[in-house]
Amino acid sequence: SNRNTNPTDVSIIWYSKDGRAVPSSIQSNVLQVQSKSDTNDFYCEATNVLGWTTHSAPYKLKRRYSVSVKNFTANGTTKLTYAVHKRTVVSLQCDVEGDPFPELNIFNGPTLLSQHQAKSS
Repeated sequence: SNRNTNPTDVSIIWYSKDGRAVPSSIQSNVLQVQSKSDTNDFYCEATNVLGWTTHSAPYKLKRRYSVSVKNFTANGTTKLTYAVHKRTVVSLQCDVEGDPFPELNIFNGPTLLSQHQAKSS
């Protein structure tokens, strides 16, 4: 046997639930999640120099992230200032993302005009 062989030297590879290897950090025991779309089941596979392999139980990763406004329009325009005559109907659309999904509040100055629970898209 080789005296330099250390069975505690382990290589680790991370996989998503579909079996694709996931790029990991320089320290392979750390999974670096790259984007908020990386919600998935992950598991790791550890192999030592003797060829013994084991798999972890799947770990469900659900990213949480802050709210951001993707788009805001008044009657279809994205102008920052939109003038209307009194009693004119204005259609406001606010597209947001966030996890958990945010509550939307629309104000005219200090007055709350409407309140909605955002829906996933």
